[in-house]
Amino acid sequence: MISDFLLHFLIGSMVMTALWSAASLILVKLVRLHSPTARFLVFLAPLVAAFVARARLSSTMMRETVAICFAVAILLLCRDLYRYHTFRRRIEAEAEPSADLQRVVDGLARSFEISAPRVLLSKDSSVSPFTGGLTRPFIVVPRSILSALSAEEVNLLLAHEMAHVRRKDILWKWLILFLRHLSILNPAASWSYRQLNLEIERGCDRSAISVTRKPGTLARTLLKVEEFLSQMSPSADQYIPETISRAGSYLPLRIQSLNSLHDSAGLWANLAKLGFIFFMFRLICFQPVELWLKFLK
Repeated sequence: MISDFLLHFLIGSMVMTALWSAASLILVKLVRLHSPTARFLVFLAPLVAAFVARARLSSTMMRETVAICFAVAILLLCRDLYRYHTFRRRIEAEAEPSADLQRVVDGLARSFEISAPRVLLSKDSSVSPFTGGLTRPFIVVPRSILSALSAEEVNLLLAHEMAHVRRKDILWKWLILFLRHLSILNPAASWSYRQLNLEIERGCDRSAISVTRKPGTLARTLLKVEEFLSQMSPSADQYIPETISRAGSYLPLRIQSLNSLHDSAGLWANLAKLGFIFFMFRLICFQPVELWLKFLK
């Protein structure tokens, strides 16, 4: 019984999640779905399905499986929240406000139609520019990075961070982190998690471009920031939370997207594409769960 449970719990859920992940990637490319928000919803499905498949495949111990997964996920999330708040207190204690950057952010806030967040200059050169806070958002920029950027590039950098504030991405990042914890020990779920983070960054890039109309400058800014940060070595004991760590590993794909921006399809066109993708999910992804159980009986 235990061996059957582990077979369903580990191998079965990985196979089902991998199927969903492959289907989502193929369908997104097939229907040419370019909207980062719509793509985010598509790639969210395999991450949710990773947990659902694990529960359904553990039919003899479904309640126990769900309870254990939630308990582990909550514990891991509490650990991450504690580390995040410790990191945030350290940054806020050593960072200083910047009147010049605050004026830039105030101007961008009017374009994004949101209240202007605080801007802090950090003395820690190894920290990537990031946005934190939900009810009282703030933007942190390492002081040393300003010497590597022109005034126009600083404006694009802040526009990208303002897009995170506008879209409330910090909330979405915590949500998908919790969903990934629900499917711990599932590499296919980790792939969906990385893809979701990529779509979050792409969405912010697109939002920044919609305000500044300078995709080339943003691409150059991202390259400069990554080149600068790659030369900095954080201390071995320094923890950088996943929800605010830099997305350097996604940089080539983000640059590719900026160099080939597609016109956004209309709302109804995107909804139609989403409807088709999820209809196909229903046909090709739910049924294999039942086939898997029948095959193992």
